[in-house]
Amino acid sequence: MTNLLSLFQDEILNSSMKNIPIFPLPGHVLLPGEPLPLHIFEERYKQLAEFALTQKRLMVLANLKSDLGKIGEEKNKIYDIAGLGRIVLDERMADGRFNLVLLGLKRIRIKEIVQETPFQQAEIEILPETSPSIFFPQAQSLENEIYGLISQMGKLNNDHLEEDLSKMIKNFSYQDISLGALTDLVSAYLPLASKEKQMILEETDMVKRAEKLIFELKFKIYSLQRGGSSSTLLN
Repeated sequence: MTNLLSLFQDEILNSSMKNIPIFPLPGHVLLPGEPLPLHIFEERYKQLAEFALTQKRLMVLANLKSDLGKIGEEKNKIYDIAGLGRIVLDERMADGRFNLVLLGLKRIRIKEIVQETPFQQAEIEILPETSPSIFFPQAQSLENEIYGLISQMGKLNNDHLEEDLSKMIKNFSYQDISLGALTDLVSAYLPLASKEKQMILEETDMVKRAEKLIFELKFKIYSLQRGGSSSTLLN
């Protein structure tokens, strides 16, 4: 995972790019630093994968607004804020299907759909963090609180998800990974509902994003302490 984190942190991309293929996937959100396995079997998306592999291996994964439009109509159904990823692993099967691993790189805004068929392509802009000059003690305080809450959940949860997450990030420090990247990494591994994860994706202010995650972690701990569900809630 450390190698993957280094890969996306060191990525240099233009702030605006055109003709980036869009893979719409209902119920899924791609956060920066998150590796997402994909099985591509539909014909138009096999063409998308072929195209992406020849175009710097970049593609956008966009969550769908399930309450808009008719089934099968993707135009205007995808969220404008989505995740830009790079294909870091690919396997082409004999029948033309693909197994891919898409690594989240950046938050992006879809400015314009420039092509509809056989798959959507878009002009996109990368969304920068809006708190790049965060005062170090504040960032460190939020970071330490996140670490502490993950450790606490690891002791309460029987499925060991948070315990494994805690082990994975225990060697990170503020110098290794920013508060924003830490928040994204933890959010990617928690069982958040897609709408809640979309809210995390759309928040470019790293402090507000960390505060949303901390609220979510505290709510989950409260549920676990009461012996109830660890389902999520974000306001």
